[in-house]
Amino acid sequence: PCASSEAHDNAPNPPHPGYTISMKFHRTVLLMMIGAGLPGYALTAADQQDPALTCYRSAASGSREPFACDLAIQVATRSSDSRSIAAAYTNRGLVLARAGRLELALKDHNEAVTRLPGNPSVLINRADVLMRMGRPADALADYDRAAAADPDAPTVFFNRAFTHRAMGNLAAAETDIAQARALLATGL
Repeated sequence: PCASSEAHDNAPNPPHPGYTISMKFHRTVLLMMIGAGLPGYALTAADQQDPALTCYRSAASGSREPFACDLAIQVATRSSDSRSIAAAYTNRGLVLARAGRLELALKDHNEAVTRLPGNPSVLINRADVLMRMGRPADALADYDRAAAADPDAPTVFFNRAFTHRAMGNLAAAETDIAQARALLATGL
């Protein structure tokens, strides 16, 4: 397997058969990558046993390389747990978006939404990518769904306010900012 960006651009989701050799092989390659000093791969012993945690930490650390999440998707898909699969796709989508690979990020976020259609976090992450792609109307639809699913989440309203503003709807943007501030003030 290759961890380069070029190799992943052509890989279908889940990763192509070259990534399915074995968990032991993947761990070995991942550990070799750590030894090579690749950014975003500072793993603990627990990470080596938990690809989902490794993927999460990769997304949270600012990594731009999706290899750790490729493995998490593979493992989660074998378990058939929709929540785990959606989390792995969401985290890889975050990594890909950070790397500027928005089409691939959107593909992963779409897969996550398919697995957990009403999950506000999944919808917010997809909406964020849609905004970066210059698709505010599509982003607004996701923010609306996220707000309906979790009306107590200030993040939804802040993000939706920026979307309204980008679309020229300043009154709606002001309403969403006021709602986000009110939620923050109440501590929800």
